[in-house]
Amino acid sequence: MQRLGREAWSRELTALQQKLFAASPWLAAMARLASGLSEPKKVIPLAEDPEEECQAHYYSGARCVTEGNFDCAREHFRLAASSGAECVEQVLAAVEAEGSFPEPLEHSKTDRKQLARQAALLLEKIARDQHAEAADLGTRALEQARRGCSSDDPLRVSIASHLAMARTLLGDFSGARPLLEDALQASMAAGGCVDESAAAMLNNSGFYCRCAGDPETAKALYREASRILTILQQTETANFATTLTNLAFVHVVSDEPEEALPLYRQAASTRRALFGDQHPAYAGCLVGLGHVLRQIGDLEQARETLQRSVQIYERHAATDRLVYAGALENLAALEYLLAEYDGAARHFRGAAEAYEQVGGPWQPEVAHATSGLAAVYAATGREPAALELMLRAIEQEDRLIAQVFGVSDESRRLSFLEDAAGVKDMLLSLVTKRLASSERAIHVAADVALKRKALAAEAAAFQRDFLLSGRYPQLAPKIDRLRALREKTVRAIFRGPGTEGVAAHRGAIEAWNAERQRIELELAREIPSADLAGSLTTVDASAVAGALTPGSVHIEFIEYEQLDFAQREPGQAWSGREIVAFVIPAGKDERISMVALGSAERIDQRVASFRAAITGSGTRASGRDLGLAPPATEDDVLAAGQNLREAVFDPLREALRGRERIVIAPDGSLSRLPFEALPDETGQHLVDRFAVSYLGAGRDALRLDLPRAEAGAALVMAAPDFDLVESGAGDASVRHETRTAALLRAARRFEPLPGTHREGERVAAALGVEPRMAAAATEGQLKRARSPRVLHLATHGFFLEDQAIRPLALESFERGIDGASRMAARFESPLLRSGLAFAGANAALEGRALPQDAEDGIVTSEDVVGIDLSGTQLVVLSACETGLGEIRTGEGVIGLRRAFVLAGAATLIMSLWKVPDEPTQRLMEYFYSALVEGFGRADALREAQRRLKESHPHPFFWGAFICQGDPGPLPVSAGGPVVVEKERAS
Repeated sequence: MQRLGREAWSRELTALQQKLFAASPWLAAMARLASGLSEPKKVIPLAEDPEEECQAHYYSGARCVTEGNFDCAREHFRLAASSGAECVEQVLAAVEAEGSFPEPLEHSKTDRKQLARQAALLLEKIARDQHAEAADLGTRALEQARRGCSSDDPLRVSIASHLAMARTLLGDFSGARPLLEDALQASMAAGGCVDESAAAMLNNSGFYCRCAGDPETAKALYREASRILTILQQTETANFATTLTNLAFVHVVSDEPEEALPLYRQAASTRRALFGDQHPAYAGCLVGLGHVLRQIGDLEQARETLQRSVQIYERHAATDRLVYAGALENLAALEYLLAEYDGAARHFRGAAEAYEQVGGPWQPEVAHATSGLAAVYAATGREPAALELMLRAIEQEDRLIAQVFGVSDESRRLSFLEDAAGVKDMLLSLVTKRLASSERAIHVAADVALKRKALAAEAAAFQRDFLLSGRYPQLAPKIDRLRALREKTVRAIFRGPGTEGVAAHRGAIEAWNAERQRIELELAREIPSADLAGSLTTVDASAVAGALTPGSVHIEFIEYEQLDFAQREPGQAWSGREIVAFVIPAGKDERISMVALGSAERIDQRVASFRAAITGSGTRASGRDLGLAPPATEDDVLAAGQNLREAVFDPLREALRGRERIVIAPDGSLSRLPFEALPDETGQHLVDRFAVSYLGAGRDALRLDLPRAEAGAALVMAAPDFDLVESGAGDASVRHETRTAALLRAARRFEPLPGTHREGERVAAALGVEPRMAAAATEGQLKRARSPRVLHLATHGFFLEDQAIRPLALESFERGIDGASRMAARFESPLLRSGLAFAGANAALEGRALPQDAEDGIVTSEDVVGIDLSGTQLVVLSACETGLGEIRTGEGVIGLRRAFVLAGAATLIMSLWKVPDEPTQRLMEYFYSALVEGFGRADALREAQRRLKESHPHPFFWGAFICQGDPGPLPVSAGGPVVVEKERAS
């Protein structure tokens, strides 16, 4: 029965944590009693009823256990068990009274008694919102516990868990996570999954995940904690009510108020029965309930509920100020909606102060309350003061973003940025609608937009640069394992279930994804985030202007949600997506211009109309993918193009001030638009008047001049043999014909591309290398590449549209579903919906065996991320739709476009629609000829487009390709200069 005593101690600490948070004087006294801060003879006489007497004896017994005084412990447990009280402690005491107790640990009783005192003080400081002091105390206590306690000792586990909570409340996520992981693992090992200590660990881990921007994991952890407490028949306890409120809160931040409402009501009912209707624990549930009622539009009930919670808290000045701050903030938000501005300002200000008292100025909620106060100022005509408050909130969020990104994988970074977008959008709404004539306001808005845009991509690139720098050789095994997991996952997804069956196939993919995410998180924690925090503060409009080529101008498009500060209807304050452009001329002394372009939905429609006019939806013919004849007349393209140009380019003309060299960082649907193809007012196109290149975001301009790794010889891969099979081999596995046919419909089968063969020969000659073609153009050949100076890929490309994806179960594949859905059903990552076809692609999709180096013949964007292109100056994707992918507002296009940048390529030439084979071949020959003549990379593409335009004036033929990244000439390096044949294509 040795473990029984330890479990009792763990349960006691877990119960104390939750009850201390409720700030009950009696339960706080119990904590001091159990930890040795008060003597039993002084506390037991204070009991006013049988339940309190039972609790006093039980916690006295728990204290005696920690001190090794087991005879005294057994007597206290006997008195508690025979008290007749109907409480949890009576049941636990009855179990303990009949059990045996462990021998004391090898270290002295005095040491353990002191450690128990420290553990209780740690809980007390957290309950009093003294998180910095709690973190210092917990660190010292944990060091002592590690010297004298086993790894699964409940006292040590509890100290680690609550130290993690203190660090989380301080925003120290990198310090909190390993503590929680170790504590949870030790708790599970010591008590099994059905144990109160495990439920407490799950609650603490859920709190961490919620603060770190991972609400889905937090929900799963809270649900598991509630399941454990239900099994233990603890559904009428404070622990269970706290778990419900934790879960409800995550539903709230996930915009799921209907899911949160019954959870808050159940928790409120439980706490009222336990503590009464004037207790802070009950008030805490009212805060969440009032917020949800406001979300669903029941404003009067929400007001009554929130006012009641604030009144309760104001009568208990020393209670949980974090929840009190939440009550104030929710009441303020409701008053704002009701145009009661004085009350809203007072309560937002009080909430911000209370949050700051809890965890310092970087507490996440401080930014929320600060931005709320800013909204009140904006609604009442105090725009300059509102701007200053918003900038303060942005600064607070920047600090938090840097810390969260240091312990998160990319999916969680993207999720966190979506949650944090509100203050940025509020600031842009204020500046575009109220402060458009203020140069300072425009400048600071541009700074904020540049700092926040493509931040997840910046973090991924930052992490990758560190990994490839050689500064962390100990991480090489993890990097190799991560690359292997990516390859296995992609291969299994495209192969589909074989003889192993659907369930085993799905299980393997899920296991690999889980392991991959774990490794990504470990790498994030082991790579310092300090420099990322620095990049947040150094990226601004002045820095971007200084990095531009003299005489050029940068256009940063930003899509954001417009806030109407005067709107009072719930859910209507955010009036829709809009687009604003910041025009930043080269040179630090030039004035920045801001141009509001209006509704993003209207621009989306015009982009779609222009693309449809050029490409023609659904028209099929032979070509580089679905190479088409011009699907619409030039008049149709002209009309759609002029309509779009008037919306997105003409308003910028004055701000360009005559400059003809433009660098564009698009956002939203503009990421699918080659601006050069827009017709101008004279009937020509913008390519004839402007030299245009692209960046993912303005921050990328600061990276163009950074030193790069040494490059190797160029690599040209073209005209793959898509039907390549292993000689003499049959099918690779048993296949269901209906599923194979569906997959081929999705892939459209990769037909031979005659133009790519000649293109490969001529480009390789220009670069002085032998091309890899036919059977030699394999997936393995590409993955083995190490920073070729130039990488040219001429093949089929594919992109599965986002809207074509339906969440179908994997079992549906056996019923011959639509092919696009079959491929996309398990494509949790958008990097798996775009890619390139290489030798053997058709054979692999048909289930036939391929040579080993061909792998599965499909290179997805996920595969590309793992290729080392850190020294590569130029990547040319001479294929269809290689610039498309999943568009994430503020983060760009997640597909091949993003993947090659993250792999390290300095410049990327890519296409935005399906391109015809023969004209594309000629375009590429013109492009390399221009490079030889000394043109920069962007200018070479422009020259090639204008030459092809002479014989093929329709923009369908020449307008699909864009240049993203460094637009300058190729530097001379070890890879050798570009040498091109002088013969021109006719």
